[in-house]
Amino acid sequence: MQQTLEFYGISNPDFTGYCTFKIFKENLTKLCQKYRILLNHHDALSDALACAKLFTNHLGIYDRTTN
Repeated sequence: MQQTLEFYGISNPDFTGYCTFKIFKENLTKLCQKYRILLNHHDALSDALACAKLFTNHLGIYDRTTN
C-alpha cells in the first residue's frame, strides 16, 4: 500500500485508531466468536467485513446479533 500511495503522491494516513486488533486487543477469530460475527478466516472479503462490523460496533452503530 505504501508504494501505491507514494506513486500517486498521497501521504500515508495514520490508521492507528482504525485497527480492530489495537482497539480490542484480541485476534479476529476470538472477536468474531465473542460478537457472533460470521467469519471465513483468511478470506479477504470475510476478514474485511468482520473488521468493519467490529469497528462499527466499537462506534456504537452495529447490532451485535446481526451478521
